[in-house]
Amino acid sequence: MLSTLYLVLPVFILVLIGYIIGGTSLFPKEGRKALTNFVYYVAVPALLFRSMAEGAMSGGVDVTMLVAFYSCGLMVLALAGLVGKVVFKLPTREATVFAMGSSFGNTVLLGIPIVNTAYGEAGATLLYSIIAFHALILMTIPMMVLEVTKGPAASFGAILKEAAGSLYKNPIILGLAAGIAWSFTGYGLSDVVSDVVDKLADAATPAALFALGTSLSNSKIEGVVAHALTMTFIKLVVHPLMALGFGVALGLEGLPLAIMVLTAALPAGNNVFIVASTFSVFLRRAVAAIILTTMLAVLSTTAVIEMIPIGP
Repeated sequence: MLSTLYLVLPVFILVLIGYIIGGTSLFPKEGRKALTNFVYYVAVPALLFRSMAEGAMSGGVDVTMLVAFYSCGLMVLALAGLVGKVVFKLPTREATVFAMGSSFGNTVLLGIPIVNTAYGEAGATLLYSIIAFHALILMTIPMMVLEVTKGPAASFGAILKEAAGSLYKNPIILGLAAGIAWSFTGYGLSDVVSDVVDKLADAATPAALFALGTSLSNSKIEGVVAHALTMTFIKLVVHPLMALGFGVALGLEGLPLAIMVLTAALPAGNNVFIVASTFSVFLRRAVAAIILTTMLAVLSTTAVIEMIPIGP
């Protein structure tokens, strides 16, 4: 167990360093935003493009893993929404953000570094296939509910158009799609282009972890703490356990099972904050859940890596 903890701990130490330095005058708000933009719009898309362009998906997609992961994710989203409504008596809009914070993980800024560290490129390739649909499924549904309930109901077509537009401009999706498209051309990258892409891609992991820390540095655990604690329990305990159950029920084992359960054990993603902020709903409690889950995810991810064998 300790060896696995030592494997994962450096990832979270980089987040902690970013958290500490991000709270100093070295990183004012504009600096934190610029670093996050570099990671999200440049470095991570370059990493995904390189992996896809080099044929990471040439072996195909593990459809069973995706079905298991997203069946579980939708179940957790629904159950968490019920907990918000029935247990905490939250209004529908607040229960929706509560549900998203309990089911939407930080697959990019934290998931990619952890999976690369623990499972290498083979594990990362499986994670990329999950990332390709992550926002489409587990972010679009809460956004649609929030859009419908914010006032005069918009048409379903207009809501779908807005959701599709947000995905069309998503740099993570664009990086994946561009890399897959390039892999089908059969051409490699020129030495100069390859060198540039490599340098940007190699910066993605440390920059993403540091940026995650800086983005949390000025945040506080505020609001009804019971809400944030419950979201944390659902995200880091219930979600991975349910993912394990879905995976085993569908016959998964080894690396695909480990990746889907580890992804479920990741902390709440920054997109939860973006949605809560955009719609001005449940914001302080959503931020509190992101902080708590990020702090405790070192335990949930270590447990998954330790407990699920991936074979010889």
